[in-house]
Amino acid sequence: EFAGKWGPTQVLSLGAGFDTTFLRFAGEGALPSALRFFEVDFVQTMTRKEAILKSQPATAALLASVNGPSNGGLDQTLPQYVMVAADLRDIASLESALRGPHA
Repeated sequence: EFAGKWGPTQVLSLGAGFDTTFLRFAGEGALPSALRFFEVDFVQTMTRKEAILKSQPATAALLASVNGPSNGGLDQTLPQYVMVAADLRDIASLESALRGPHA
């Protein structure tokens, strides 16, 4: 309910792992248009998660319907959902990844 109530909102999920909160909200039609959802985790974790999401027709279609076509990689420039592969222990690298092309 809170997200988007007072304008643009960003959710930053650190150590996101294989969490599917964004997908559950999207599937329920509960995503405000002004919401941007960032998920951050290790490169290995995000690479595996992305492969799993793309391999499942339902999640691949859901992401395509929310975001439009993907550019085919991590650190995607997407309107609402951004997967960021970064080591949380390396603050400079994390900041750089979060400021990436989607900023």
